[in-house]
Amino acid sequence: MVIEKKVTTKYIDGIERSYIYKVTQQKQDSILEYGVKVTREDISKDKKVTSVESEVKYISTKKEMVTGIINILCKNEVSPIHLREIICDYVDTESINF
Repeated sequence: MVIEKKVTTKYIDGIERSYIYKVTQQKQDSILEYGVKVTREDISKDKKVTSVESEVKYISTKKEMVTGIINILCKNEVSPIHLREIICDYVDTESINF
Protein backbone atom coordinates (compact mmCIF):
# COMPACT_ATOMS: atom_id res chain seq x y z
CA MET A 1 0.00 0.00 0.00
CA VAL A 2 1.30 3.47 -0.91
CA ILE A 3 1.04 5.95 1.97
CA GLU A 4 3.02 8.93 0.67
CA LYS A 5 4.09 10.16 -2.75
CA LYS A 6 6.38 12.85 -4.18
CA VAL A 7 6.80 13.74 -7.84
CA THR A 8 9.42 15.74 -9.69
CA THR A 9 9.22 16.51 -13.42
CA LYS A 10 11.66 17.96 -15.91
CA TYR A 11 11.69 18.40 -19.67
CA ILE A 12 14.53 17.12 -21.85
CA ASP A 13 14.46 17.52 -25.64
CA GLY A 14 10.66 17.63 -25.77
CA ILE A 15 10.21 14.67 -23.43
CA GLU A 16 8.48 15.04 -20.08
CA ARG A 17 10.41 12.95 -17.55
CA SER A 18 8.68 12.35 -14.22
CA TYR A 19 10.19 10.68 -11.19
CA ILE A 20 7.62 9.35 -8.73
CA TYR A 21 8.80 8.47 -5.22
CA LYS A 22 6.49 6.48 -2.94
CA VAL A 23 6.62 5.29 0.65
CA THR A 24 5.07 1.84 0.77
CA GLN A 25 3.71 -0.02 3.76
CA GLN A 26 3.77 -3.79 4.21
CA LYS A 27 2.92 -6.05 7.11
CA GLN A 28 5.31 -8.84 8.05
CA ASP A 29 4.60 -11.04 11.09
CA SER A 30 2.05 -8.46 12.33
CA ILE A 31 4.67 -5.68 12.16
CA LEU A 32 4.22 -2.65 9.88
CA GLU A 33 7.31 -2.04 7.78
CA TYR A 34 8.00 0.66 5.23
CA GLY A 35 9.74 0.62 1.89
CA VAL A 36 10.34 2.78 -1.17
CA LYS A 37 9.15 2.51 -4.76
CA VAL A 38 10.58 4.75 -7.51
CA THR A 39 9.15 5.07 -11.00
CA ARG A 40 10.47 7.05 -13.96
CA GLU A 41 8.01 7.82 -16.73
CA ASP A 42 8.95 9.46 -20.02
CA ILE A 43 6.07 11.02 -21.95
CA SER A 44 6.29 12.34 -25.50
CA LYS A 45 3.31 13.81 -27.36
CA ASP A 46 0.94 12.64 -24.61
CA LYS A 47 2.12 9.02 -24.89
CA LYS A 48 4.15 7.12 -22.33
CA VAL A 49 7.29 6.01 -24.14
CA THR A 50 9.31 4.63 -21.22
CA SER A 51 8.51 3.44 -17.73
CA VAL A 52 11.11 2.06 -15.33
CA GLU A 53 10.33 1.03 -11.75
CA SER A 54 12.25 -0.30 -8.76
CA GLU A 55 11.15 -1.11 -5.23
CA VAL A 56 12.88 -1.92 -1.96
CA LYS A 57 10.54 -3.31 0.71
CA TYR A 58 11.08 -3.72 4.44
CA ILE A 59 13.60 -0.89 4.93
CA SER A 60 12.43 0.15 8.39
CA THR A 61 9.60 0.05 10.89
CA LYS A 62 10.04 3.83 11.25
CA LYS A 63 7.86 5.72 8.77
CA GLU A 64 9.75 8.97 9.44
CA MET A 65 13.05 7.39 8.36
CA VAL A 66 11.61 6.16 5.06
CA THR A 67 9.87 9.50 4.45
CA GLY A 68 13.27 11.16 4.92
CA ILE A 69 14.72 8.79 2.35
CA ILE A 70 12.16 9.70 -0.33
CA ASN A 71 12.75 13.39 0.38
CA ILE A 72 16.48 12.87 -0.33
CA LEU A 73 15.74 10.75 -3.41
CA CYS A 74 13.32 13.36 -4.78
CA LYS A 75 15.66 16.29 -4.09
CA ASN A 76 18.46 14.51 -5.98
CA GLU A 77 16.21 13.10 -8.74
CA VAL A 78 17.48 9.56 -8.16
CA SER A 79 16.61 7.14 -10.95
CA PRO A 80 15.00 3.76 -10.24
CA ILE A 81 18.08 2.02 -11.62
CA HIS A 82 20.16 3.43 -8.74
CA LEU A 83 17.59 2.90 -5.97
CA ARG A 84 19.00 -0.29 -4.41
CA GLU A 85 22.54 1.08 -4.32
CA ILE A 86 21.43 4.33 -2.67
CA ILE A 87 19.23 2.52 -0.12
CA CYS A 88 22.06 0.12 0.80
CA ASP A 89 24.48 3.03 1.32
CA TYR A 90 21.91 4.96 3.37
CA VAL A 91 21.02 2.01 5.60
CA ASP A 92 24.72 1.18 6.12
CA THR A 93 25.41 4.78 7.17
CA GLU A 94 22.42 4.81 9.53
CA SER A 95 23.57 1.51 11.08
CA ILE A 96 26.99 3.00 11.82
CA ASN A 97 25.34 6.02 13.49
CA PHE A 98 23.18 3.71 15.62
